[in-house]
Amino acid sequence: MPLARDFLAYAPALELLLPRIKDLARPFLAGWYSVPAMRGRTSIKVVLPALVPDLGYADLAVQEGGTASLLFTQLVAGNYTGDVGQLRKDLLAYCNLDTLAMVEILGVLEREAVMEC
Repeated sequence: MPLARDFLAYAPALELLLPRIKDLARPFLAGWYSVPAMRGRTSIKVVLPALVPDLGYADLAVQEGGTASLLFTQLVAGNYTGDVGQLRKDLLAYCNLDTLAMVEILGVLEREAVMEC
């Protein structure tokens, strides 16, 4: 695990987390779960509106991962020329929604699994 390698003081705690981390893309990439609204695609930007239509990125200043990564890199490198405080808020809003999206998508999958039993 790169984090454990890079932060040796935290390695034991980080390695304890590994068994609890699941790749939420797997059920979609493996074809275990799909709905027509996904149109055969598996990205969060497609899965989220298909499974949780009340959540979306349209109201955010930062709306996709590539942009978030680029802006974060500029921020960390000190190359961002705009309002740093606002960018931090915008990136946090994006990350918060990404995290909430994963929680909500997992909830849909768990409810569907219970209904199948």
